[in-house]
Amino acid sequence: MSVAALAVSQLKSARADSFSAGLDGVGSNISCGGQECSAHCGDQFCAVQSLSTTKSNDAIILAAECGFVICHDSISSIIDSNGLSFTQRVSYSPNDALWEFSAIAPAPLTGDRINVTYSGDYGLHIQVIAIAGVDPSAIFDPDPSVPATVSCATNTQYGIQYDPCSLSIHASQVAFVIALVSINDAPPCTVPSGFTQIMGAFELDYEIVSTPGDVAYDCSNTDSMSLVMDAIALNGTPSIYQGHEPIVINGDSGFTASNGVTGGSGTSSDPYKIDDWYINGCACQNGIDIRNTDAYFVIQNVYLHMHPQTYFGPAGIAFSNVTNGVVIDSRIEGFWYGISTSPGGNFIPSSNLYISGNSITDTSISNSGIAIFLRAPTNVEVSDNYVSNDPNTPISGVYVLYGNNVWVEDNTFLGLYAAISFGRSTSFLISGNHVQGSRQVGISIDQSSDFQVTYNQVSDSSGAPGIGILVGRSSGDGLVVSNNTIVRNDVGISIESSRGVYVSGNTVDGNGVGVIADSPYLGNSGDIAIVQNEISNNGKGVVLHVTFDSVVYQNNFDNNYIQAIDTNSTNNSWDNGYPSGGNFWSDFTGVDNCSGPNQDVCPSPDGIGDTPYMFSYNQDNYPLMNPYSGQ
Repeated sequence: MSVAALAVSQLKSARADSFSAGLDGVGSNISCGGQECSAHCGDQFCAVQSLSTTKSNDAIILAAECGFVICHDSISSIIDSNGLSFTQRVSYSPNDALWEFSAIAPAPLTGDRINVTYSGDYGLHIQVIAIAGVDPSAIFDPDPSVPATVSCATNTQYGIQYDPCSLSIHASQVAFVIALVSINDAPPCTVPSGFTQIMGAFELDYEIVSTPGDVAYDCSNTDSMSLVMDAIALNGTPSIYQGHEPIVINGDSGFTASNGVTGGSGTSSDPYKIDDWYINGCACQNGIDIRNTDAYFVIQNVYLHMHPQTYFGPAGIAFSNVTNGVVIDSRIEGFWYGISTSPGGNFIPSSNLYISGNSITDTSISNSGIAIFLRAPTNVEVSDNYVSNDPNTPISGVYVLYGNNVWVEDNTFLGLYAAISFGRSTSFLISGNHVQGSRQVGISIDQSSDFQVTYNQVSDSSGAPGIGILVGRSSGDGLVVSNNTIVRNDVGISIESSRGVYVSGNTVDGNGVGVIADSPYLGNSGDIAIVQNEISNNGKGVVLHVTFDSVVYQNNFDNNYIQAIDTNSTNNSWDNGYPSGGNFWSDFTGVDNCSGPNQDVCPSPDGIGDTPYMFSYNQDNYPLMNPYSGQ
């Protein structure tokens, strides 16, 4: 895949002096327990998360919760793989316990491992987030009302009385307000208007307030135990957005001051600027609507807001026949489409677009909104955006239809139906994204060719169908799914009626089914290579059904309840011949005394079992005696 078009590369420079503040990363759990978590655990227990960020000098907030009614646990240490030093901000334990710690990350983090050791037997839950745009020497809002705490339950002679759970703090400046709620085994809070939920084991919600004032939080419709609110100061963000009516620009001549243009001349080195506006939209009009232009422009630091719609509605930012546009560091809330090309169902291509560093939330209060909808785009990069929605009404993240040369990289998608979807597209890259809690599919590809899905983290996709990565009805050259981490989904990787897919280097752990290839549509799946993956702790490891000419070798099958199944298939091979070998199977009981293609040169061990590994309807003729390590 080629590098993005020159025009997009030129537009990237416009972002260099812009400022981005807000959520820059959300930690994901690492499945481990006891002293297996880390060498630092010793004889204690630990909770571990992994965090990646994109910016320097982020504030790293670590929240922890323990117990129900009572907690006897104590936190012993916080060990960070990048050497970050955490300071306790809050310790509150009226019934159970809530903690808040903070640190500063001088540089962006990649797979940073935060290890919290604790003693006791109640269990500890943690959640780590990264917040960009802070002053490292003064992370928190200095207003005396923060942090604030309240107990929301009372032990009585006859049980637990759940009291109203609400708080209010005063933000003295632009701030990232967080609410930590401990809940027993009931559902999450009904998320208050303006707040976005990050997790639900215990609850962490946040709101970015753009002007000083009181911020109220009310946790309702659940059994909350206690509540902590805090405010992180977002220094450098415009303290007050200037109000502006919806903006419509039709043609290059429409880039005028009356249409919200604050500077620039429309060249690649001096693009038109539309920045620092607050646009409160309505159900009848797009927030910013740009049509039929090829001048260079940048939309940055705008806040577009409208009440979420229950029916088809407008876009926060809409492009039709637009070339050379940038949308960066902006906040979009409540629109049916956050950012859209060819709105209204028309295929009017746009190209050379750069969409980065934006927060798109509360896209719809139904199940049909789309955060970023790109119809017939060419040469587009979508990177470093944060997309989430109320988990009870999840919507779609990025949906690309008839795309060519589109990159979706390093974004965060939380609590959506489908986080990333490509249909009938070619020459695209999906890389480095964090996808968590999808109701249907984390990453979905349909009727497409020449793509790479690499280095993504996809977890907790459940429902119907609950798939981490799905490739359907696709064929051609360059269909690659590699080096992804796919955990805790109903299905990890699903290949449906597709040909020529190369699945390699992935970690597939703790899913209902690890990898499956089958043929639910016309045309069987075939010519699939499943090579050098870590496939562990799944209900079923790899399933091939109605497939042909596929190979599975040099994978590590570890502790799957059913390691492999191959049914109604033709000419599939579960090894790569001799001496390359087959796969490692943790339940293989054979011995290695001999060598050779027929394993009849004895005694001469060669690291390959002397007998085949037999499983449902097929076999690995050359099972590896030790896990494959690439050597």
